[in-house]
Amino acid sequence: MIPYKHEPLTDFTNMNNREAFQKALKMADRHLGKEYPLVIGGKPITTKEKIISRNPANKTEVIGFVSKANLELAEKLFKLH
Repeated sequence: MIPYKHEPLTDFTNMNNREAFQKALKMADRHLGKEYPLVIGGKPITTKEKIISRNPANKTEVIGFVSKANLELAEKLFKLH
């Protein structure tokens, strides 16, 4: 396990830091609302049922939809380990 270490604080009075932050936010926005499969044994598995992941600070904003595992898929994963 990698030991925890604090990241240095970012100086947002520096224009380059502010621009990099805004660019990163725009990039993250492009990924909102996408569907994400389960990955079992290195293979993506998409299910009909989904878990909706929402922004805790804005419950109307959907972060994404994650395929929901059922008992059969959970047992399949358990057998791999």
